[in-house]
Amino acid sequence: MESRNLPTIEQTDTGLVVTSDVVAEGTGTEHENVLELLDRHKTDFQPFGAIAFQKRPSTEGNRTVRTAMLNELQSTVLMTYMPNSERVVRFRIALVQAFYQKTLKLTGHSQAPLFSEDFSNDALGLSIGAPVPEIPTSITGTRLDPRTIRNDRIAHAARDAKGRWVPITIRDFNKKQYAELAKAISYGTRRSFSKGDYQGVAGDGQLYIKHVKTNEPRA
Repeated sequence: MESRNLPTIEQTDTGLVVTSDVVAEGTGTEHENVLELLDRHKTDFQPFGAIAFQKRPSTEGNRTVRTAMLNELQSTVLMTYMPNSERVVRFRIALVQAFYQKTLKLTGHSQAPLFSEDFSNDALGLSIGAPVPEIPTSITGTRLDPRTIRNDRIAHAARDAKGRWVPITIRDFNKKQYAELAKAISYGTRRSFSKGDYQGVAGDGQLYIKHVKTNEPRA
């Protein structure tokens, strides 16, 4: 453990890490049990990178021990599998502080408080722009689905009708497509139609839709 009882954070070619033996010592857990948790839940760690392992000298006898090198996110996931004892909770807090202080040291910044009393947009580095009707395609890389736009407009028309049925005709739609859309509306399986808020019925070569108010009996 480092000064002020903070866990030792090591700098590697891939970034800052804490080793599994340090976690074991800090939480009062057998090292082999920590490794077992990593192996048992390895798929939960994959989104945060592959866990690196090293063979390190053991403090008990002339042998080497398999040791995991955990980045900050991986160590955070590991701690979720630890019991919420007082010792474990203290170690979690110390681990956050250790990564924080090590990062400040490497970036050449003096230690600053984790939280500030100034919550202005400028202090938060926040800039909120004027509303826009849609996200520019240059950012999304994809065009908006015209079917979604169409369904949004159908839903809007139903809400404007205030509980009355609205007949909808869609060019090139056949009976099967009308029936499928009516079912999707009633069951809320399309993004534009919240479950339980709309009713859809197909018939006479068109679609009928109704916005159902809260607590209003369904037809």
